[in-house]
Amino acid sequence: MRLTNFGRNVDIRARTTYVPKTEGDVLACLEQHRDGEIRVLGSLHSWSEAARPGDVALDLRHFSRIELVDTGTAGVSVEVGGGCTVDRLLDYLRQHGRYTLPVYGIVGAQTVAGAISTSTHGSGRSSMSHYVMAASVAAFDQNFEAKTYRWEHGDQLAAVRCGLGCVGVILSVRLKVERDFQIEERGQWFDALEPLLDAARDHPRTQFYLMPWSWQWYAQLRRPIDPAVARRAGLVARVLRLFRLVVIDVVLHGAIRYLASTPGRQQRLPWLFAQVMPRLAPPGVRIVDESRRLLTLRHDLWVHVECELFIPADQLLVAAALVEWALRCCGGEETPSSTGTVVDHFGASVVSEIDDVRGAYVHDYIVTFRRVFRDDTLISMTSGDTEEWYAISLVTYQRDLTPFLRLSRFLAKTMARTLGARPHWGKICPLHTAETAALYPRLPEFRQMCASIDPAQVFVNDFARLMLGFDRAERKAPPPRAPHVNQS
Repeated sequence: MRLTNFGRNVDIRARTTYVPKTEGDVLACLEQHRDGEIRVLGSLHSWSEAARPGDVALDLRHFSRIELVDTGTAGVSVEVGGGCTVDRLLDYLRQHGRYTLPVYGIVGAQTVAGAISTSTHGSGRSSMSHYVMAASVAAFDQNFEAKTYRWEHGDQLAAVRCGLGCVGVILSVRLKVERDFQIEERGQWFDALEPLLDAARDHPRTQFYLMPWSWQWYAQLRRPIDPAVARRAGLVARVLRLFRLVVIDVVLHGAIRYLASTPGRQQRLPWLFAQVMPRLAPPGVRIVDESRRLLTLRHDLWVHVECELFIPADQLLVAAALVEWALRCCGGEETPSSTGTVVDHFGASVVSEIDDVRGAYVHDYIVTFRRVFRDDTLISMTSGDTEEWYAISLVTYQRDLTPFLRLSRFLAKTMARTLGARPHWGKICPLHTAETAALYPRLPEFRQMCASIDPAQVFVNDFARLMLGFDRAERKAPPPRAPHVNQS
C-alpha cells in the first residue's frame, strides 16, 4: 500500500495493511507481526514522518465508538475509540448534552489517537493530551505476547498521552469534557508585540499573527462568554462564517497557494500581505459565536507544510524578533535593522548561518502564535516544569520545500540551543537525536516505559529512533513461534 500525507511531503508505504474490527483482531495482528514493525495510520494530517510504517499499517476506522460517562462527583467524561475523528466526537458531544472538549486543534479531521499522540493543541489551554484520563492500549508483555492494558495513572498514562505511536495501539481513551460555550472575538491591529500582549491578558483564548512584509501584528482577542448571558449566534456571526469560509479559507488561501507555487509570481506576495490583508481584517469587529465556529478553520482545503516551534513564554519577545529577522533576510534584506538585537541574543554566528537561505525564500503566509500551558506528559512539547509556552507556527504553500526546510532548520537549531525551543512532533521536526535529548529530560523514562510493553521495538520506526534515541541494539528478538501441531 502506498499513500501520502496531507502535505504530500511524506510517502506512507507498508507491505501489509490491516483494518481490524475488534480488539481481538488487533491482538491477532500483533501476535502475527511481533518481530516486525507496526504503525497505526491516523488521518495522515501531519507533516512529520512519525506515521511512516515499515512492515504493517493498522487502520482503526472501526474503532470509533463514543460513550458519555457520568462519574458523579468527578463530572462527565467521554470514552472514545482511537479511530474516531475529532469532528465526529465534537458533533456527538454537542448533540448529547451540549458538551465539548476543553481544547482541540483547528482541523477536526484528525483521529483522536493521532491528535493526542502528537499533542495537538489550541490556544489558551494545555494540549489535548493533558486531558486524557485513561487509555486502553494493545501492546506486548515481556514474554512478547500481545495483550490489552488499561492505564489510568502513573508514567504509563503520561507516556501514552503523547507517545508518537511508540506506546502501542491506542484502542480507546477517556477524555475530559465540559459544557459548550460561546466566544467573543474582537480583531485588532498592533504595531508592536508588547501592547498586543497587554490587550490579550483578559482574553485567554487569543491567538495572534505576525504579518510578513508589513511586519504588523494582528490579534484575534478571544474570551469565553458566560453561558448565563450568552445568546445564540446572530446574523452578523452567520454572515462572518460565510465570509471566512468563502473569502478567507477558499479565495485568499487559494490565491496564496497559486502565487507561492507559481515561478515568477512569488514577488507579488509582499503586496498581498501589505495591501490586501489589512482590508480583509478590519479592526474593531466584534463577533459572538459558537466556540467551535471560531476555534476551527478549513486550512485543510489547500495543501501546505508547517513547522511549529514551542518556546517558554518568557522568551517570546526574543523568539519573535528572531523569526522576523530571519524572514527579512530570506526575503532579500541584507542588513535588517534588528540585526544588532538578534546578534546580542543569539550570537554573531547567526549572520553567517542564515546565508544558506538569504535572498532565496519569500515567505508566503502569516506567522501564527498561540499560548499553550504545561502538559502532564513525559515528552509532549509543553511537558516539564515550565507552566506557559507559546507555539510559533510557520506555514508555506510553496511546492519547492527546500528553502523552507532550510529556514526551519535554522530557526529550530538556533532557538533550541538558546531558548530551549521544541519542534512540534507532528510537523516538520528539523532536529536530531542529541539536540532532542537536551530538550526532554524525561526521554530515558519514556524509552524505558516503551521497552516494558514493546521489548522488540515493534512500534518504533526510523523517525522515533532519530528523534527519541531508540537504539536498535537494545531491541530484544522474540523467540521463535512454536510449530503448529495438527491435533486431528
